[in-house]
Amino acid sequence: MKRAGLLILLVLPIMVIGQDLPVYSQYLLNPFQYNPSLAGVSTDGIAQTTNRIQWIGIPDAPRVNTISYHQGFDQMGIGGYIYSDKNGLNSETGFQLSGAYHLDFSRYKNEIKRISGGLAFSGFQYSVDESKFTDIGNDPAVTGAVQSLLSFNVSTGISLVINGFFAGISVANLIPNSYRTNSSFEPVTPRNYFLGAGYSISIQKSFIIEPSIVFKSAGMRNSQIDINLKTKYISKEYAVWIALSFRRIIEASSPQNLSFMPVIGYETGVFSFGYAYEYGLSPIQAQNFGTHEIMVGYRICPKKGCSSSKIRG
Repeated sequence: MKRAGLLILLVLPIMVIGQDLPVYSQYLLNPFQYNPSLAGVSTDGIAQTTNRIQWIGIPDAPRVNTISYHQGFDQMGIGGYIYSDKNGLNSETGFQLSGAYHLDFSRYKNEIKRISGGLAFSGFQYSVDESKFTDIGNDPAVTGAVQSLLSFNVSTGISLVINGFFAGISVANLIPNSYRTNSSFEPVTPRNYFLGAGYSISIQKSFIIEPSIVFKSAGMRNSQIDINLKTKYISKEYAVWIALSFRRIIEASSPQNLSFMPVIGYETGVFSFGYAYEYGLSPIQAQNFGTHEIMVGYRICPKKGCSSSKIRG
């Protein structure tokens, strides 16, 4: 369980500021979606589905659904996910396929020393329904049709574990793209950078405290930082955790507090559940009732049995 908790927070790439990557609070529960080097960190197969409903109370607010799966085979790991992101008249559907290599350089039985590298191939279809535009006058750029495009890209990441210390970096959209159609919408996929680090502190055998910090930037701008604190209680039958996350925009031109997020989770046997509530600290918060996110996970066990102790290390 301790190793499972440590790897859960390994890289923490986060709230995405780019066009083609959906926004999540629960990177604390499923960081694989943001760093391909985490594909197959467990000998178990890990399937998860996540539903995020943003800005409750605002019509046509963003909504994201994701299904992911990854599994390890010896030192290799593979995985992938599909997602649907709906935001008003804009919609996006995409996928990512990841592969990773895990190098264990531990010298003693009780050590956890590992470096991992991963590469991913992704694609998405973006569309906007111009037939529902209103008050456009005689704008020639608006055709009144559904405009769409298809794009592909690659991402990479590395991660490191040395006993209680964990860190990692990933880069999404290694090939920045911009598009122009005969209409007015121009989707852009800037290169996204994620950098995170933290430390896992054991208190007796049943409690773990994991402080961490995460930095992210889109195209070397729109920089944000997350400060997280996670606590976890572990027993033989189940595990329960609580995390708090504070998010702030740190650009010199417009620094501001963005959100505060409590996250809770529960794991028993092959099932896991998580819930996050994001309370916005920006002016738009006065117009909505926050953002909710729910995660359900299932662990597919090898013949030797299902145990978090089988996470490599």
